[in-house]
Amino acid sequence: MEEENAANEVKELKKAENRFSKDALLKSRLFREQRDILSAVLKDGEDYSKEEAQKLIKNYLEKEMA
Repeated sequence: MEEENAANEVKELKKAENRFSKDALLKSRLFREQRDILSAVLKDGEDYSKEEAQKLIKNYLEKEMA
């Protein structure tokens, strides 16, 4: 039961996060230095939080360094 409640809380938090389209993130000043990477890793038609976009950038850069 506790696991179910925790899962529901996570779902609610995800709904509450601000979500942005690929295009909106590409136009964002926050990501201007990583636009090329974002363009490659984000999928058209999907929404992402800023944290998700940052994690995708980090994962991409770590993979490139390996």
